[in-house]
Amino acid sequence: MDEKEMQQKYLEMQIIEQQMKEYQNELTALQLQINEMENLRESLEEIEKAKEKNEILTALSPGVFIKTQLKGKDILMNVGYGVVVPKDVKEALGIVKDQTMKMQGIVYKLEKDVEIFNKHLINLQMELQELLNKK
Repeated sequence: MDEKEMQQKYLEMQIIEQQMKEYQNELTALQLQINEMENLRESLEEIEKAKEKNEILTALSPGVFIKTQLKGKDILMNVGYGVVVPKDVKEALGIVKDQTMKMQGIVYKLEKDVEIFNKHLINLQMELQELLNKK
């Protein structure tokens, strides 16, 4: 019975460790997205402050920019399924802030789940050690 119980606890530990790795990967990806959203928010705030016809730097890719002239302050936002809609800067900022807050909420929940997994993992390790000590 003890041998079977040990195998079961060891298997459970492996499953929890795998789940924790998946959560960590998801947390890393979400943090990258949050950083991108923060950069976008900063860019939108700069556009909001800028005057029309001012020259601004527009990012083509990370670290690659082009000088452009600001003509209006409407932002075109992809709302999914290839649909792009115009939004003014304030609306765009609101959407970006809302999305960032939702992602931060998901991060918070995932971090709490990882804590729960970690506590369970510690308990399993202690139980497994007790079973080994009985041998």
